[in-house]
Amino acid sequence: MLESIFKFRRAFRTCLRSLRASLKGPERGKAKMKRVLASFSPEQHKMLPEDLKDCARVYFRKKAFRRMKRAIVSAKTSLDMQMFIWRADSTGRAMAELFVAAANRGVKVKIRKEIVGDVFEFADDFAATKNDSHHIWKSFWKHPNIEVLHENHHDHSKTFVVDNELLLVSSMNIGDAYCNDWHECLVELRGKRFVDEYRDGRADMPRMTHAGHIAVLRSSASEPMLPAVLSLIASAKKSIRIEMAYFSDPQIVELLAKKTREGVYVFLIIPHSPDVHHHSNLAAVAKLLSHAKKRRTFVFRYTRGLLHTKMIVIDRHTLFIGSTNLITSSLTRMGETNVIIHRHPRRCLRIVRRQFTKDVLQSVKLEAEEITSTVWQRFLTTLGL
Repeated sequence: MLESIFKFRRAFRTCLRSLRASLKGPERGKAKMKRVLASFSPEQHKMLPEDLKDCARVYFRKKAFRRMKRAIVSAKTSLDMQMFIWRADSTGRAMAELFVAAANRGVKVKIRKEIVGDVFEFADDFAATKNDSHHIWKSFWKHPNIEVLHENHHDHSKTFVVDNELLLVSSMNIGDAYCNDWHECLVELRGKRFVDEYRDGRADMPRMTHAGHIAVLRSSASEPMLPAVLSLIASAKKSIRIEMAYFSDPQIVELLAKKTREGVYVFLIIPHSPDVHHHSNLAAVAKLLSHAKKRRTFVFRYTRGLLHTKMIVIDRHTLFIGSTNLITSSLTRMGETNVIIHRHPRRCLRIVRRQFTKDVLQSVKLEAEEITSTVWQRFLTTLGL
């Protein structure tokens, strides 16, 4: 039934767009762009590129990985990367080769690799590549244009800054599974303003206006992401769409349940079988379903591979996307980077909504009765597994 409703709504909107385009003629796109640009303040005009449609773009699955590689290849002067996990498998080695090629072109490369992420690398440990006999790793570690900072900052971000003009914010680590098999997301922002926001390291919720806004939020232990996320969810009037790899923070669960009782629809997609946090996900979902308004709460388990995206869509016009999971450690203690896209560019919001609908159709609906709670499962939940 739900699948039929989604398909009907999508077909109906497609027909409306086609009819509107045929009535308004070929100038519709340019006229729409003028209206969007007119809604921005003079300060925003100075900060954004001349062509608004190139200001922000969103990519999913393998398209995200391809965009990441193109960004590295396009670097001309500088390349700054922050990464949580970097496995020394075939994909990890290919990425190192791209960095070496950029350095050979004269690009100054700075790599920030988080030590906390090493625990997830197992046999393909990034640190071990320093003594690897492969010529790529030898060139990578000894190249004068490559600086590698392998430090412990509890930074879960996955970001790229290219030539101080392009910022990529992703949910994707480096490795065969992440780049080829998992469902990941990446947002691209063009403009020095976004790079400056990222480097300022603030996680304050921006003021949302009808004119639209794009902002970069950068959290840390002293500047947590939780207040911004709570404020964002509390602002919902009609619907909240969440696609999240790891979901268990009690404040988030409580707030979502409260919003459904206020008349807001909540749609949540979690992985069917995540790499970690499986029992914690299910325990949080069970609590949500037991406290929320049932007719306004829909939970799905994604079945097409491992879902690793982290995004929230509020009322169809505000997107929160990046590296932040809805778990307490991510929201309060870890360094994270997320992007808020409010109202414009509409193309990004439309792509995200379509992807969310597609992911729902590739998922199975989860009912409260299906979730069991044995002593062993409760024990694993307390461990965050």
